[in-house]
Amino acid sequence: MKKSDSIAGYDVIGDIHGHGDELLALLQKLGYYHDGVSYCHASRQALFLGDFVDRGPKQRLVLETVMAMCKRGTASALNSWLPMIALAV
Repeated sequence: MKKSDSIAGYDVIGDIHGHGDELLALLQKLGYYHDGVSYCHASRQALFLGDFVDRGPKQRLVLETVMAMCKRGTASALNSWLPMIALAV
């Protein structure tokens, strides 16, 4: 997973590759907190890019986290084709 870059109210997080524990640690380091529904931030939004799954041991955790944040509006996602395969299986 690549380090996050911050751009004017967005935290850009790329290539998570199924590393769920590292994703949660990064979100917390950036000031996101889980309020019982999803991770959120008082003034920022996450932008997830690249491969969400394909290698790491916590692929389901990655998908659940990203999908919950997107559904809630605390994140947006631009992904590669790999997550679509995972969801189709």
